[in-house]
Parts: sequence; C-alpha cells; structure tokens
Amino acid sequence: MGRTASEVREVIRSLDAKVNELGADECKALREAVHKKYVKQGRTGWPIWEDLKEDVSVHAPEGESLRLLRDYVQDRHCVLLFNPPEREGFEFQNGSELVHVLEECPRLEFYVTDWQASFLVIVNHHDVVIAAGGAMDWLARIRASRATKN
Repeated sequence: MGRTASEVREVIRSLDAKVNELGADECKALREAVHKKYVKQGRTGWPIWEDLKEDVSVHAPEGESLRLLRDYVQDRHCVLLFNPPEREGFEFQNGSELVHVLEECPRLEFYVTDWQASFLVIVNHHDVVIAAGGAMDWLARIRASRATKN
C-alpha cells in the first residue's frame, strides 16, 4: 500500500470508522470505469482532472474543499480513490463518515465516486474541487452563487 492510502488507513483505525478497504483489483476496475466515462478520448494515465470531458470547478482554499464535499456526499454511499501508484481505496457507507476521516488526514489529492461512477468529485493539490457527472449541477450552483456575491 502506498503512503496516501496508509495515512488514510491509520486515520480510519484511530477513529474506528466503519469502512470497507478495497483491494487493487476492485479499485482498478472502478478507476477504469471512471476513466472511460469521464476522461477525454485518447487520454491515458492519472491524474485525470486536467483531461475531463466535461466538468465544473471551484477554488476552495483553506479546508473549504471538505466543507463543499460534505455538502454533496452527505449520506451517500461512496468510494474514495487516489492517483496511481496507489492501488487501494476505501468504501464508505455514509459520505459524512468519509469527510470525517478526510478531516483528520494530511492534505490529499483524491477522487470520490460510487460503484456506478454516476458522479465524480475530485479535490486536487491546487485546492480546487472538480465535479463531473451527477455532481456537476451541485458544483455549478455553488459557483453561480459565488459569482452573484462578487
């Protein structure tokens, strides 16, 4: 297991969070589904956030990214993935539990989706939250509300 997944695993243990740790094969299959659904044709590799077919993004400095993520995932069943070479991931029955774990982790770049890859939320190392699929409308509303406030 890579450093990022190990750090998350330690936080999960310390919080006694109810999480299903996913193996390399499960994560590989889900990463492939995400890549096929959301990444531009002909693009390979990870990270994928620069090569999405269609997305909405907002800058979320100083921990705001997790507040935004909490707003979207709430009680959703979701899967946490990372950029390769990380091979493992984590399945959360409740999005609030996912955010609670992430709040205790060092700053990470990560991907949140579900088993159907019906949505994709990415938080990258530039403090940008990126949404694709079913999460786009949610983040577009946030971006629009920020624009009207300025």
